[in-house]
Amino acid sequence: MKKFILLIIFISFQCSKDKILEPDSVFLISPNNQDNCSSSTILDESKSQVDFNWTEGLNADQYEIIVENQSNNLQTKKTSLENNISIILERGINYSWWVISRSNKSSITATSLIWQFYLEGPSILEHIPFSAVLLDPENEEEIILNDQNKYILKWSGNDLDDDIDYYTLYLGNSISEVNIFENNIKNQQIELNLLKQKTYYWKILTVDSKGNASSSQIFSFYTK
Repeated sequence: MKKFILLIIFISFQCSKDKILEPDSVFLISPNNQDNCSSSTILDESKSQVDFNWTEGLNADQYEIIVENQSNNLQTKKTSLENNISIILERGINYSWWVISRSNKSSITATSLIWQFYLEGPSILEHIPFSAVLLDPENEEEIILNDQNKYILKWSGNDLDDDIDYYTLYLGNSISEVNIFENNIKNQQIELNLLKQKTYYWKILTVDSKGNASSSQIFSFYTK
């Protein structure tokens, strides 16, 4: 009986010893979401140094930070062992940023939320709207249509000038066929008639009162 109990204890110890802990996603701290990043350090007329900060991720050994230029979708990627890093960026641009937690003991990663900010440049009279954030459905989500085969797409938009004029919905059944489906949308949602068992791709174009525009990412969803 004692040998049996010892065997169970040994097996339990081995299982707990071999368990690989996956890293947790972090919470972003600064630059604040949809902020003008006025706390950055100006280096010259075209460049500023931006300090990025986030919480420590449980079981994370290192972090990869991605900063995306919303004007051309070019990404700056940096690796840090700490929960902060400074990056030199071009001024007068809207950016998105997020952090990926990585562990030396696991191939699984964890990604934070995506935040946006505008890096102040030389004095300007107007700002380009932030790219819309697609909320519902989430990317690659399977959705259930209602009895009338309808579903409400939802997103959020923001502009430092607070002068968003309208949104344009692009929709298609493949990335190459994402075309204008509905223009001059005044709200941040729209109800659509959709076909069941179809894959759709969508994005939102945000346009302000001066004609400045920004595009969201392209998301996909499948109707059941």
